[in-house]
Amino acid sequence: MEKKGFITRLGDTFCHVEKVIVCITFILMLALLFIQVLCRYVFNLPLAWAEEAVRYVYIAVSFLGAAIAAREGTHIKIDILQCLIRIEVLAYIFNSQYFSFFHSKPLL
Repeated sequence: MEKKGFITRLGDTFCHVEKVIVCITFILMLALLFIQVLCRYVFNLPLAWAEEAVRYVYIAVSFLGAAIAAREGTHIKIDILQCLIRIEVLAYIFNSQYFSFFHSKPLL
């Protein structure tokens, strides 16, 4: 078994902590949403701040989940160009777009 370096172990630890934070904030979001629905429709006394809090927690969970997916390589990938076009032609297309975007002179 290969011994992991310090940076790799540190990254794995941060990823694990991030997963725990995502789980806790997701459960918090669901609980807050349930409380909001309960207060609004059962007690007829809606919480004014709960909708926005759920929205911000949802955004945070989305960003943290995207970071976890990027680390684990589980993002959705659209690879239809890679299936239809040979890799040499694809590399030429992307390299020419890179060159034209980053090495063009400004118009002003």
